[in-house]
Amino acid sequence: GVWFATREAPDADVQGAVLAFQVGTAFNLRVSGIAKEDAFVGPIKTDKSVYKTSKPTVNFGIDFENLGNVLLRPQGAITISSISGDKVANILVNEKESAAFPGQVRTYDAVWQPDEFTFGRYQAVASIVYGIEARRTETVTTMFWVLPFKLIFGLLGLLIAVFIGGYIWLRVAVQRRVREVLGNTEAMNRAKSGVSGALPPDMAPQIPRGALITVSALLTLFIFLLVLIFLFA
Repeated sequence: GVWFATREAPDADVQGAVLAFQVGTAFNLRVSGIAKEDAFVGPIKTDKSVYKTSKPTVNFGIDFENLGNVLLRPQGAITISSISGDKVANILVNEKESAAFPGQVRTYDAVWQPDEFTFGRYQAVASIVYGIEARRTETVTTMFWVLPFKLIFGLLGLLIAVFIGGYIWLRVAVQRRVREVLGNTEAMNRAKSGVSGALPPDMAPQIPRGALITVSALLTLFIFLLVLIFLFA
């Protein structure tokens, strides 16, 4: 309930202003009877689904609806895990034990500010405990992404430069090999002996296998980064 203390304004003897005030305070009085401790814990929410910096400020919000007839002070923690399953943080919820009155819907906030570099998808699992006579635990989950686009664009530019450089180097290497084969006297003699100008298999220009693997890996990573940008930019 709420209790108010009021002081009426005195009558003014002369022209001017007088002051009156009213002070109220909330209190909780629990009487004997059947206590119903029930609540609905809404989904855990973040202010963004994608954070574009490597050290973001992630704001969580959890809606708590008191469905019972007694005061409830829910508490709990949010566990944050990376895509590999490693736990990176544990944040307390309602550490000050703020109460939710019967019939009230209250949002409890929490903030995560990582000190280290973060990247990728993260999962946040909130475990909320409430009740006095019977302790109950509710669990809600959400996911969010941390994608530092400045870093991604920098890597993308570097990959494009490496890809173009690798392509030019590969082209020059193949052309050099072709010239070496064509300039080989033995190859020319074999061609004149009835091979119709075709080069023997062991003399044909070969693309270095390492170069093919490098170019393929760079191309795959390039496509992956493009997909990330189109999905979350």
